[in-house]
Amino acid sequence: MTLKQLRYFAQVAHEGSFAAAARVLYVAQPSISQQVAKLEAELGVTLFVRQARGIVLTESGERLLDHAHAILRHIESAKADVSSTPNNPQGTAVLGLTQSICNLLPLYLMDMMATRYPRVTLDITVGLTSNLRQWLLDGAIDVAVFASEEQDDTVCLRTPLIQEELFFVTTTPPERLPLQVQEGREVILFADLAEFELILPSSTRDSLGMLVERLEQSTGIRLRKRPGVGQLMTNLSFVLAGDCGCLLSSPAIHHLVDSGAVTAVPVARLDLLPNYPNPFNPSTTIRYELPTATRVSLAVYDVRGSLVARLVDVEQPAGRHEVLFEPRGLASGVYLAHLRVGGQVRTMRMLLLK
Repeated sequence: MTLKQLRYFAQVAHEGSFAAAARVLYVAQPSISQQVAKLEAELGVTLFVRQARGIVLTESGERLLDHAHAILRHIESAKADVSSTPNNPQGTAVLGLTQSICNLLPLYLMDMMATRYPRVTLDITVGLTSNLRQWLLDGAIDVAVFASEEQDDTVCLRTPLIQEELFFVTTTPPERLPLQVQEGREVILFADLAEFELILPSSTRDSLGMLVERLEQSTGIRLRKRPGVGQLMTNLSFVLAGDCGCLLSSPAIHHLVDSGAVTAVPVARLDLLPNYPNPFNPSTTIRYELPTATRVSLAVYDVRGSLVARLVDVEQPAGRHEVLFEPRGLASGVYLAHLRVGGQVRTMRMLLLK
């Protein structure tokens, strides 16, 4: 197995065609076919199968492609590491994005990279959250930006950037929607979404699919879901045609909202708000919002994970709630407010100063 064979194989897989790969690599097509055939003979497997619309990877081909990407990236990384300096890095950085984030971030990011790091090539790839996490593990990408409801992640080093809101997107005018007013703005309760047919990911490998499933489990409300077709813009075309609504974050639909093509209303959901005062002594108020009536558990832990106080463990109505935390006999330090509603968890750091 040679690097040339892996490069040719990966390019063919990317293009879906031997002829297209030959044009990109400036290599004669028979040479590429010959190298791939040698690779198949050495491994004793078939890597591609022909279909009406071109060639596709076999299961063995899919597995090899993951390894090929990792090996080729390590080679490029070695070259860049040897020739670059801390103040003038060079090489290729591979960034993974979900479809919705890719609708907003690349333009600004490419301009910034070209200005700050002109010798670094930014390669952007798009996939589901589950795919991005696996590609990080496999070394196929260097960094990823995706939405996740997971509060602890032992798979990769992660840094929270922003907390996105979930929006109900529809062509129905706002005056015909069952809206509520919270914090001076109009929102729609998760329970009221059950009135509408929504085009949503059918797979929980997608971060939105995972979020919707957890909201359904925690509220007991089942939405009227139409399976999505996998592509963001295709799903939005059904919404624009008035066939259904959908749930998306703002990066996915900001251009449609700005043009007035759709109505986008925030979905009221579980939210643990900053406590006040913070730092505090002798007490602080913990605030949270519930999207619907549900059982709530609110507890406080120290940094070692030991339970300090259980403040709430009852059924509560939708809306904003406040609980006074008055620690007695506790030393100064960081404490964690832990809010659990069904399968959803929110955690907040609080600082006690005596």
